[in-house]
Amino acid sequence: MKESRSGSTRVDVPARAGGVPLWPLLALSLASGAVDALAVVALGGAFAGVMTGNLVFLGAALGSPGLPEGVAAPAAAVGGYVCGTACAAPALRARWGGPLRVLGAETVVLAVVAVVWAAGRPTGSEPYVLLAALAAAMGGQASAVLALGSAGAPTTFFTSTLTSLVLDLARGGGVRRAAAPVARLCALVLGAALAALLHHTAPAWAAALPAAVLAATVAALVLVRASHPGRGQAPAGD
Repeated sequence: MKESRSGSTRVDVPARAGGVPLWPLLALSLASGAVDALAVVALGGAFAGVMTGNLVFLGAALGSPGLPEGVAAPAAAVGGYVCGTACAAPALRARWGGPLRVLGAETVVLAVVAVVWAAGRPTGSEPYVLLAALAAAMGGQASAVLALGSAGAPTTFFTSTLTSLVLDLARGGGVRRAAAPVARLCALVLGAALAALLHHTAPAWAAALPAAVLAATVAALVLVRASHPGRGQAPAGD
């Protein structure tokens, strides 16, 4: 990572013409689909990476009579996401930081969740703690990709991706331009499907899926950056 004369931070990422290679974005999209699926089916029904939905869930729960149980899951998810994003900010600004190290930290969080998950079905308040941890991981991932600026693309929230894709196709945009966003959307659905399948067939291993995907992605990115030093610098976002 380097700093330009204007003072803006620059981060090293494996680059191609037009931005970051598609494969890490697909891997991150798959991981986020898996994380959100597990959060919804096993940790209280809130999303780990989609805060718009969680804020709606939270508002609806708060509007119900009394103090509904429905507040806990979305509150834990939103709180975890905020904490994860806030913790990623210093790493993205510091010279020793950058998106790759934030993704490395996310991998550690997902690995810890996978170990706790494998130890047995969470009970009591444990689901909300795990949900907050997963949401923190998604906050870090979203921040890391956002720091790439125009070189990156969303991997945790896809409403804008779907909107842009449909608008582009409706305006006569070519199929080639649609390939990358369609691939990311498909990766998201695939990750959710695989996580749900694991949750039903081998529940102890379900949380290992996103952790393994992140670990492999970070390892591959480290190898790519090591083999191409000085290449793929993209400006960090504000």
